Parts: sequence; C-alpha cells; structure tokens
Amino acid sequence: MLIGREAELAAAGRALDRLAARGPSALLLVGEAGIGKSSLLADAAARAGRGGIRVAAARAAEFERDVPFALLTALLDEALADPPPRLAAPPVDALVERPRHRLNRELRLLLEALAAGRRVLLAIDDLHWSDAASLEALLALVHRPPRGAVCLLLAARPGTAALRLTEALRSRPDAERVDVGPLAAGDAARLVGPSLSRRERTGVLAAAGGNPFYLQELSRTARSAPAEHGESSAGGAIPAAIMAAVAAEVAALGRAARALLHGAAVAGDPFDPDLAVAACGKPLGDAVDDLLAADLVRPDGRPRQLRFRHPIVRAAVLEAAGEAFRVAA
Repeated sequence: MLIGREAELAAAGRALDRLAARGPSALLLVGEAGIGKSSLLADAAARAGRGGIRVAAARAAEFERDVPFALLTALLDEALADPPPRLAAPPVDALVERPRHRLNRELRLLLEALAAGRRVLLAIDDLHWSDAASLEALLALVHRPPRGAVCLLLAARPGTAALRLTEALRSRPDAERVDVGPLAAGDAARLVGPSLSRRERTGVLAAAGGNPFYLQELSRTARSAPAEHGESSAGGAIPAAIMAAVAAEVAALGRAARALLHGAAVAGDPFDPDLAVAACGKPLGDAVDDLLAADLVRPDGRPRQLRFRHPIVRAAVLEAAGEAFRVAA
C-alpha cells in the first residue's frame, strides 16, 4: 500500500477512468531516483489488471541504451504475449526493421487492433534510460495516439527524455504530466514507522528529505554499526543500496562529467563550478550541462551556484571518489 501520494494516485485514476470509457489516455510521471515513480506505476497497473484491462509493462535499462529498439521490443513482446485470436501481427523483429515512418504507423495500427476487443494499458518505466530508437517511436505514439482504449503510463527522471515527452503530450487533452516530489513530513514519518528510537527517527527523516528509497534504506540500517561506506548527512553509514544506486547514475556520465562531479563533492554543497573545476583539475567543457541533464546537480537560485540533488548524493559521490582524490583535491 502506498503512503501519501494522493495527487499522483488521483491522476492515475483519471487516466484509468478515461481508459474505462474506451478512450485513449496518457500519464507521465517525472521525479528523481528513488522518489516512488515505479511504485506508482505498479499500483496503477495492478488496479488496471484487477479491472480486466490488458497490461503490458516494460522498463528501459541503462546497459541497453546502445541497442536499437531494445525497449520497444520488450514492450511489444509483452503486449503481444496474449493477442486476440483475429490479430495478425507481424513478428516484432520484422516490425522494428521498418523505415521510421512505416514503423510509427504500423505501431499505431497494431495497438488499435490490440485494443479493438479490450482495453490496453502500456506501463513503461525508466524512460530516461531508453535507447534512442525506442524513444523516437514512443514520442510519435504519444503525439499521435492510437484510436481506442489505449493508455500510456510513462515514468522518467528529469532530463531530456522527460522534456521531449512533455512536449509531445502538450497538445493532448487526455494527457497529464505529474511531477513526483518528496513525501510530506507526516507521510515520511509513517513510512519510517514506529520501530526506531526518537533520535534515530529524527536523523533518518532529516537525512532522507522525503525520498522513499532513502527513507527505507536509512531506516533499515539505522541501528547497525557504522559500515565501510561513507556517512549520510545524519552521521550514519550510507546504506550499500544507496551507494550502488548513486554509483549507477554516476557511471552513466562521461569522464569529464564524472571528474567534475567528484570535484564538486569536495568543493561543497552548494558549490561554485569554477571551484569544482579547480578541485578536479579537469577542463569544464560541457560537463556542467551533463550533470544538470542527469539531474545529479541543480541550480541553487544564486549566480554561479549549483547544488547536489540531495545531500546523500553528494556524500555517496564524495565517498566513491576515493581518499587519494579527496586529498589531492
């Protein structure tokens, strides 16, 4: 059961209501890593399944970003796993080999045929990791949706994919974008639960900043002895799961952007990009733009000042940079 998220659940409910009325609909959830987009997608898909709606789910993966149509192939394999008896669909491999204009048209027609005798929900997660070919096909599908009962539930972190999807949705009256933010203080406390001491609860709530993933992982390790990892802003060990999640985001950056991020972690939070450059000893180039696009850092509202998306992200980056780098910086 999800805690809080009334606005997000209401938006998903509206999308499902439009689907129940045999019309198209779309919902885009945008939020930082760990904020709960996947849980919201799973909840909406479960509600749809209980209502007799055909659900097909797919998730983009960072290691498949260079594989053309990896995401679209996974989605279509799922959608066509149980097709209507009269649907004569081309093999997925043959479909994605079509020229782009034919692919877009045939994909739309295929979904219309799939929805002819039933309602269809396509739940697509982690679109920020999508391969370029799949994203282009989905953008065309969002902009020019299939006629009939097809609902697109999409989730992405802030960045280029989210911006392009938002633009494609702009002209559709049946579409919404919802920005998924931190949990309210009361909901965050409910998620942590009563098992921690007052001091532990206060530390976890302060360090997590309303991020459900951080809340759960920090709560799980709140009573454990200091580990071999860095420390969160609450002074406790950063859980291995959070370290791994941040490391995956950093690994997707180019070499210059990774170096600048390490320098920024030494420079402080918020930080001056020039000081971060001095700390890492590398030229600036487009690295700042790369960090902003990845939503690892954000504008601080003051000239020449940036801040990390979350204090725990800075702490994890600083620890992962290594002692030799920190001393040199």
